Amino acid sequence: MYDEIQVRILDAEARSDAELQGLVLQAIASDPDVPSDSIDVNVLDGVVTLTGEVTYQFQSDAAYADTAGVFGVIGLVNEIRVVDS
Repeated sequence: MYDEIQVRILDAEARSDAELQGLVLQAIASDPDVPSDSIDVNVLDGVVTLTGEVTYQFQSDAAYADTAGVFGVIGLVNEIRVVDS
């Protein structure tokens, strides 16, 4: 499954890639539905890419929703794979 979204943020409200990465990691870590130790977060020019492997689709969906809710994310690519354990 491949999900992608892009949003344009005004420059005055833009966040650095490092700041976004930290905020996304915090959002994912605080969600009990997401095995945060299985998810990697990379940010380039405000576009967040999620990678890793989870056991269930709802875990990937939750990580995507958590990330999409972080202010300043202008794009989101979900490359999390759902694999059988």
